[in-house]
Amino acid sequence: MRTTLPPPDLEYPETDGQPMANNTIQAEVMMTLKENLEAMFRHRDDVFIAIDLFW
Repeated sequence: MRTTLPPPDLEYPETDGQPMANNTIQAEVMMTLKENLEAMFRHRDDVFIAIDLFW
């Protein structure tokens, strides 16, 4: 006979309390990725590309 155990109580925290890294290099990488994705999907009306800089 096989029994199924209930899933364990899991908690996925939203933060670890540490600040996120913010620097110009990360902004440049994000913009490069965004611009390349926009170029890749420029002919698609059903694709929206966005980034979040935590401003």
